[in-house]
Amino acid sequence: MAYAAAVPGARQDAMLCATVVRRSGRVAVLTSDAEDIGMLLAGHPRVVVEKV
Repeated sequence: MAYAAAVPGARQDAMLCATVVRRSGRVAVLTSDAEDIGMLLAGHPRVVVEKV
């Protein structure tokens, strides 16, 4: 599953893109922009952000 999310406080045309993969009881978010995606998903303990 791929998705794009608008970042609060960012330029209106800024988008984050990532691929989400389910791995043995957790969800991995594969992205080249791990820092920004990590801020969006910080409250989800079973979600892991991995830089690719």
